[in-house]
Amino acid sequence: YQLSEVVSVITNAIELAEATEPRHNQKVASISVILGKRLGIDSHGLWLLEIVGSLHDVGKLVVRREILLKPGKLDSAEWVEMKKHCEYGEQIVKPVHGFQEVSEIIRHHHEKIDGSGYPDGLKGDQVSPYVRIVSVADSYEALTSDRPYRPAFTSEEALAILHRETEEGRWDPRVISALSDSLDDL
Repeated sequence: YQLSEVVSVITNAIELAEATEPRHNQKVASISVILGKRLGIDSHGLWLLEIVGSLHDVGKLVVRREILLKPGKLDSAEWVEMKKHCEYGEQIVKPVHGFQEVSEIIRHHHEKIDGSGYPDGLKGDQVSPYVRIVSVADSYEALTSDRPYRPAFTSEEALAILHRETEEGRWDPRVISALSDSLDDL
């Protein structure tokens, strides 16, 4: 079997488990690669972005379904469990030969450059360029998709939210600029 086929099987399993986010992982992978190209990432880096984008939520397979599928906002205890999907994802992927870097990016895909992310509260240069790209792609895709607790934002509304959060220090301005410049390609 080819790696892409195995990744596709796992991605399908993630989406069946979530049942509320059709093609989220494929969209995050696609957006990540588009941003990576715009930012001059090399071919190995683009491969990493595609794999991580496809598998970033694999840890959600371990999160209890009643939390994963809850139609409203999560309470604080549920949110603590949901945030563990990053660590679960790292544990699931880490044993794969050659996936050390993939597992690290999956673990950190909710980190923010201001230190407000999770699970490790990384800040500034501790947040790798790949994490910066995947986290923006994930956030943009989530904002522009319907969720059980809110309707989708338009591309313009999502970009305005991300620009505001960039001014607050959460996102890498270069990645947000690349996203703004790539809207026609998304």
